Amino acid sequence: MRASNGILLGLGCCIAALATSGPAAAQPSPDPGTPLEIPPPPQTPGPAVAAASLSPVPAPAPETRWYGYQLVAVDAAAIAATVWGSTSEEYGTGYGLAITLFAAGGPLVHSLHHHPARALASAGLRVGVPVLAMLAGAGIAAASAGPAPPDNYASFPVWFGGAAAGLSIGILAAIIADDAFLAWDEDDAPPAPSQSLAPRRSFAIAPLFSVARDREHGDRTTAGLGGTF
Repeated sequence: MRASNGILLGLGCCIAALATSGPAAAQPSPDPGTPLEIPPPPQTPGPAVAAASLSPVPAPAPETRWYGYQLVAVDAAAIAATVWGSTSEEYGTGYGLAITLFAAGGPLVHSLHHHPARALASAGLRVGVPVLAMLAGAGIAAASAGPAPPDNYASFPVWFGGAAAGLSIGILAAIIADDAFLAWDEDDAPPAPSQSLAPRRSFAIAPLFSVARDREHGDRTTAGLGGTF
């Protein structure tokens, strides 16, 4: 009787276990008409983007600064000396000072700014252009006066006036060219930042803490710092 009761009790437990477990909950099947959503692939920079990121940074253009106002001051002093020489009895001193300031003032200013090539160009402009313009003015005036008389004195005022006009135009042209186009300083540009492909050095520091249990000596606590360099 006890054996039959044990068999019945075991069968009852098995039936109860099967009843409580049951089949797994069925997952709802997707609707055939609904399109499946596929996530887009991760975007990675292409070779053009990578090449652009590794391209060298262009060097900045040098800054320019105009110092022509110093030449203008020298030329204004030369003009003032010319006016003073033409209106005073010491015309020789006035004209000599004006010629010196005009011919040597510009090259001196360029030399003080450490431009020897521009100093030579300034001297060439201030001497060569007025002389050439004076000769051209005298030649044009003499040609416009017609054939000269036998004594060659009647045409003197004509070519003299042309030479004076040409000289004035040449002086003005030399001043404008020198003061406006040659009187420029170029400041050195700062070095451009360079991109290097070498790995950058980095370091990290982290605290360390541990507890070890030992039956003989008891708990051991360890604290410290660790890092990578």
